[in-house]
Amino acid sequence: MLKRKAVTISLSAVFLILCTLSLPAADYYELPMAGISPRLTGMGGVHPAYTDGFATLYTNPAGFFASGEEVSWAELTFGLKGPVFTIADAIVGGDMDLATIGDLLTGIYTGLALTGPLSFGYVGNGLGLGAIATTDILLYSYTPLAATALVRQDLLLTGGYSFPVNIMPDGHSLEGGVLLKGGFRGELEAGVTAVEIQSFDPTAFMDGEPFAFITLIGMDLGLIYSWNDRIFVGLTGKDVYTPTSKKNYLSMNSFLDGDPEDSQEYGVVPFTLNLGGRYLMDMTERNIFISEVNFYLSYEDMLDFWLYPRLATNPVLHLALGAEVTMLRILDVRLGMAQGLPAAGLGIDLNWFTMNASMFGTERSTEPGMSPVYNLQLGFEFRY
Repeated sequence: MLKRKAVTISLSAVFLILCTLSLPAADYYELPMAGISPRLTGMGGVHPAYTDGFATLYTNPAGFFASGEEVSWAELTFGLKGPVFTIADAIVGGDMDLATIGDLLTGIYTGLALTGPLSFGYVGNGLGLGAIATTDILLYSYTPLAATALVRQDLLLTGGYSFPVNIMPDGHSLEGGVLLKGGFRGELEAGVTAVEIQSFDPTAFMDGEPFAFITLIGMDLGLIYSWNDRIFVGLTGKDVYTPTSKKNYLSMNSFLDGDPEDSQEYGVVPFTLNLGGRYLMDMTERNIFISEVNFYLSYEDMLDFWLYPRLATNPVLHLALGAEVTMLRILDVRLGMAQGLPAAGLGIDLNWFTMNASMFGTERSTEPGMSPVYNLQLGFEFRY
């Protein structure tokens, strides 16, 4: 028994050393690449102890062993944040005066995202593979009559493996996992004014604004402990070592024409250490209506105050709670709280595809309740 405990402690120590020592010097910090998932956001976010199907690629690579098999052929998942429809009316309608558009732009923070239709891969039997495309458009402003539009297009390629660690007594299990990933990102950032919105011309962005092409290659590590398939504890090191290369071009057309880059920078995706627990109530044999209930508790980015103090946020914003109730094996009702804001979601398995929807809040500032933004996500996942 003492030998098993020593081995377990050694594994944890190696995991933490690998995670905390991989801190390369960088010119800038890059945002991580990941698809949007209404299934996860509806119950409070990316819980490290979550192990169920294709979404495990986002949560914990150690879950590939415990997860059931699932093949993803495609998906269409839409995400909206802030007053998207209000600003869309201003652009499409074309009958709003400058004063009205200026009022909309002042302090605006709105955007939309799309994951898919490329969302292909497999999870199960200790293996996780994925190719995921995501588009993200954000419009934000801190001054009147002008705003900044940020457009990103990501292609993420992932491959990982999980394995049992055979040192645990009966009733206990421990799995480890590693996920390798590579990605490509095109990024266009442009300033827009109220006058330009009135006569909006998307082609102007192709030749008149700077464009960046970003590549990354990285690794995630994970551990999952379980007791009697009821209590689960997950630990993940996301982006343990994920360096990036950013090539800056004068415009998107310059990039498409094969012109040399104007400059180049080297960055890193910040490493995050996440810890979470899950409690499973399997009611399949006891209740015909309710199949199972899952409860989640997580604390994300545990070391930001030490590793990246300039990016650190209030500890309250790191806490996430979630619950998922499965009814009749086809209906999922989800509730949660993340970053001090509520979340709720719904999932329906329609055999040929699954529909998931969620509503949740995100905090833009470093303190709870200072600048909340509410989001909607709706996804159609073609998986079996």
